[in-house]
Amino acid sequence: MSDLLPLALAAVALLVSGGARAADLLEVTDGVLGRGEVVGDTPVEVRARALVDRGEWERAAAAWSDAGQEGVDPELVRAWRIVSLARSQQWQLARLEALAALAADAGDDQHRLLFAWLMCAGGADRTAYKVAAGLPQQGEVGRAAAVLELRSWRNRERKGRVRRARRRILAEGQADAWFWLESSRGHFQALEPEALDDMERALRAPGTSGAHVTAMLQLRLALGDDAEVVRTGLAGMDRFEDSGDIASLAAQAAARPAGAATLDKVLQVEPERGAARELRAMVRMDTDDAAGALDDLLAAGRAGRESPRLVAMLGASLAQLGKRREALAALSGGAKLHPRDVELARQRFAMAQELDEPQAVLDAAVAWQDAADAAADTVPQPAALAAAQAALGLRDPGAALTWVDRALSFGRDQPETQDLRSRALQLQSKLRAGAAPCDGGDGSPP
Repeated sequence: MSDLLPLALAAVALLVSGGARAADLLEVTDGVLGRGEVVGDTPVEVRARALVDRGEWERAAAAWSDAGQEGVDPELVRAWRIVSLARSQQWQLARLEALAALAADAGDDQHRLLFAWLMCAGGADRTAYKVAAGLPQQGEVGRAAAVLELRSWRNRERKGRVRRARRRILAEGQADAWFWLESSRGHFQALEPEALDDMERALRAPGTSGAHVTAMLQLRLALGDDAEVVRTGLAGMDRFEDSGDIASLAAQAAARPAGAATLDKVLQVEPERGAARELRAMVRMDTDDAAGALDDLLAAGRAGRESPRLVAMLGASLAQLGKRREALAALSGGAKLHPRDVELARQRFAMAQELDEPQAVLDAAVAWQDAADAAADTVPQPAALAAAQAALGLRDPGAALTWVDRALSFGRDQPETQDLRSRALQLQSKLRAGAAPCDGGDGSPP
């Protein structure tokens, strides 16, 4: 076995368990609604959160209804469900639910804020402004109302009102990172210098998140400032390691001359900086330099980088180098550390199939199914059939039938499916017959 295997496993062992950070209401609504994290970890909550993270809003709305029936905080469920309905373009239903919340308690600031956000998201900017103007002008609600006020004037292209609102909000001290992000959008499309000034303020203001770094990188890329994209991207990767958007945008710039030169300078000064190593590995993977990428990935792992993205690249680089067993070992270790990462589980399964090892295929299929169940996802029918085939190879008819049933759940009955079922039943009968006692059939000892 290659001596790369211990290195690969060592890198994986440095990764800390936990998938990508879930979205919260503050980011999903661009700084309007408060942070709404589910504290518990029941399957229904995990499912709803996973659907939000994947942007499957219609299914997410249904999942949040289920969460409400399971005893999750009703205010949190209401907000997520209305947001999910709006994102899936079910405006009328979202409006009815928001109005029902207002009818239940018209004086509740969060209910009014939710209704104002919904009106603004649906294009009813005048109504959004009127509701936001009646909200308290201080504290978290005041900051959210300031964002909505600015957005409603900007949506109506009232530049004079935007400027006056901006001056008043600054004088009242209600500007946070989300306000500056909203302010920058008025200048972004024309690539005006004010957009960059506002985004710089957003990154220094309270409440900065990965969304703000991502917006800054998008603006810098549009301006062609690759060197600054790399510098800002590395800082963002250090601070928000689980943000794939930040890493992807930084890699775009690092693949071009100015960005590549900046990344080289950073690595000359800080050769063990994990984020810089990971970024260079991403660039090298895109240019088919698997050996160089592997060196950087191992160094990033030793520096404590802890994302499923890193494990996936580690497996891909080993596979490109022809080290498929090492790749499977790395992906298996990473999947155990990140058991809810569906993409990592899928890659592990694909690598097990390449090696054509039935036990590895079946183990990977089980892990994939567990991850899919947690994420309200599904293992596709071809993979279920492959798992059934692997179970037959291991003379495990029970597992084979389980996977055949999962394949049939897709509603697409194929000749291969019935053939596998038949073979599994035959094997089950043979094994039962072979295990029967030689007692004449009455159960007594011979």
